Order: sequence, then C-alpha cells, then structure tokens
Amino acid sequence: MSEVSLSKIEKIHLVSQIFAQAMTIIAAIVVAIWGYYSTVYVKKEKEVTEYTLKDMGQRTTQKPHIQAKVETTVQPMMDGQNLLQVKVILSNLGNKESKVTFDDDALTLIPVAFANGKPLYQKPINLLSGRYAGTLNRAPLRFVNVGAGESYEITFVQSLENPGIYLIHFLALNGIEPSQEDFLITGGVHYKYSVGADQYLVVK
Repeated sequence: MSEVSLSKIEKIHLVSQIFAQAMTIIAAIVVAIWGYYSTVYVKKEKEVTEYTLKDMGQRTTQKPHIQAKVETTVQPMMDGQNLLQVKVILSNLGNKESKVTFDDDALTLIPVAFANGKPLYQKPINLLSGRYAGTLNRAPLRFVNVGAGESYEITFVQSLENPGIYLIHFLALNGIEPSQEDFLITGGVHYKYSVGADQYLVVK
C-alpha cells in the first residue's frame, strides 16, 4: 500500500474521530441543558404555580367575598309609561357565608340631567318598595344570607313616566366584621364592608 493511501486513511480516521468527539460534546451539552430545564426551570415554574394557587386560596378562604351585579330591562306599557325591572345579583366567591343588609337607600334610581357636559343628579327614587312583599309566612327580610360559592338574585320593578337618563345605584352593607389587622390600620374606627354596583340607563 502506498504512502498516499495511508495518509488518506489516516486523514479519514482522524476526521471521523474528531466528528465522533464533537457529537459526544454536543450530546453532553444537550443532556446538561435538558437536565437543567427539567430540574431547575420546571421546579421553579411549579413553585410559582403552587404559590399563586396558595395565594388565591388564601384570599378567598380568609373571609367572604361578595360581588354585586345589576341587570336592567325596560318594557313599554299600554299607558305610554315604561316598566323598569332591576335585578341585583349577589355572588359569594369566598368560602364563608355572608350577610348582606339593605337599608332604605340600598337601591335607588337617580334621574340625571346635564349642564355643560357635567351630570346633575336629581332627587333619588327609592326602589326597595318595588320588591315583592311576599306572604305573611314568606315575607322578605331586610337582609339576605349568601352561602359560600352561592348566588342570590333580587328583582325590583318601577314604572317610569318620563324618558331620560337614570343612574341605578346599589350599595349595601356586607355584614362581616373587619379583621384585627384592618381594624388597626383604620386607627380603631369601627366599620363594615360594603358591596355595590352602579349602572346607567337610557329610557327613550
């Protein structure tokens, strides 16, 4: 065999060894990256997810969390007036029962006029009397208890003689006492949480 053939074989052998070593190094780098990802990054993502879920759980389990939503419909009546129906939906997103108390101004209808683009709120109309009074043994109370994870709907009606713009204002007391931490923040001033929702309505 000639020296030229030997040198070609040696070169091919040398190149194949270099290629094999390079592939080994690349495979080691890929394994190291995957090992880092699977042990460090995935673990960190899992910890962040667990922390987020724990934080959300603490926010909803420490106390009731009442949300209010107001829905309205207007229907024309035969005498030219309009029938306003207001539905108040109370939802408890927490894990404890909560009492929502209505005073005389809990639900009001406020006519709105405008002057120079700014709203002028007129005398409020109490809508609480538009709730069905029930029977003697089924009379509605001035409060409702909303269980954990439950919703409660209350419907009110009112006739409207005049077209215009109205504000439906709902604001009631959520009958839970503040935590000791919140009580200290307010300087010892006693208070209760409130729950409310506003909605504007255009009656033509």
